[in-house]
Amino acid sequence: MNRIEELAELITKKQEENNKKKICKIGLAVIAVALIVVIAFAVYKYLSKDNMDDFDDFDDFDDDFEDDFDDFDDFEEDDFVDETIEAVKETVEEVAEAIEDKVEEVIEVVEDAAE
Repeated sequence: MNRIEELAELITKKQEENNKKKICKIGLAVIAVALIVVIAFAVYKYLSKDNMDDFDDFDDFDDDFEDDFDDFDDFEEDDFVDETIEAVKETVEEVAEAIEDKVEEVIEVVEDAAE
């Protein structure tokens, strides 16, 4: 009976380890999804800045309409697009680095917990 009890104990330990691994994998998946949501939200907020303040005074719109276009004579649309693309790339790179750091931290925690 002693041998059977040892086998039962080993099986129980193995099941507990598997359950811990499943929980860690689920935790990593939740963190990954949360980070993806944060990235999407950051990009959305960056690309959709609040410009509604410009439309508060409709009475002055007609007077200022022609004045607004005087400032755009020297404006290059390509420069604006390039600057925006570069800013988005930088933001995505920063967020990707932050994600990598967090994933490494989670892996370390999981490895420590597994030991």
